[in-house]
Amino acid sequence: MTDESTYKGWSNCSECGYEDIFVFSLVDGEDYTEEGYLGFMFDATCPACEDCESVLVLSEQFDEMKRLAEMAKR
Repeated sequence: MTDESTYKGWSNCSECGYEDIFVFSLVDGEDYTEEGYLGFMFDATCPACEDCESVLVLSEQFDEMKRLAEMAKR
């Protein structure tokens, strides 16, 4: 389940190599409303090994994550 501080998206873990849907958490201090940014920083925790990494998500990917989160609310 996601809330307004988390989003789901496809990723892979650099620690264990796991690939699947990860939950991406907002980073304090990051402005996610700014237009024109190429990407945004998120924290992502691997569901397999629980390693937490800071990752850059491209703006287009973030837009898709937001769209999917809105669809899941319906």
